[in-house]
Amino acid sequence: MSATPPDGDKRSIALPRAQPRSFAQRRRRKRWNTLMVGGGMLLVAVATTVIVIAAESVISSRPSQIASAAPDSDAQTGRITKDFGGKDCSQEIFNNQTGRTIRSSKPCDATALDANGAPIPLGTIHRLDAISKSFPGN
Repeated sequence: MSATPPDGDKRSIALPRAQPRSFAQRRRRKRWNTLMVGGGMLLVAVATTVIVIAAESVISSRPSQIASAAPDSDAQTGRITKDFGGKDCSQEIFNNQTGRTIRSSKPCDATALDANGAPIPLGTIHRLDAISKSFPGN
């Protein structure tokens, strides 16, 4: 916008941009500003997503440098020993890959007994028993 100065000079004078005068104009300008900020945030979110997806595809396309260990047969099987009151026992082998159990033809290992004839605890129970016996009064 330009206007002519009061002294009759034909040069144009730039007037400052007028602020919206009515409530409707202010509301339209606020909507426009909100739309521009929201659009900018959406653009940043989309750009970030594209960058992350591109970075993951580049990383996944590289060959893995982790050396794969050869499968250990001991790590894939477990032994289940069933004791039937000290008279008989059976031993089964459980395969973690197939989920099957196979009855073992090997005899059960002899269970170690203490002086009273009770089986000596193994594993965690043995450790806890040893710890509790290390305190005075036990």
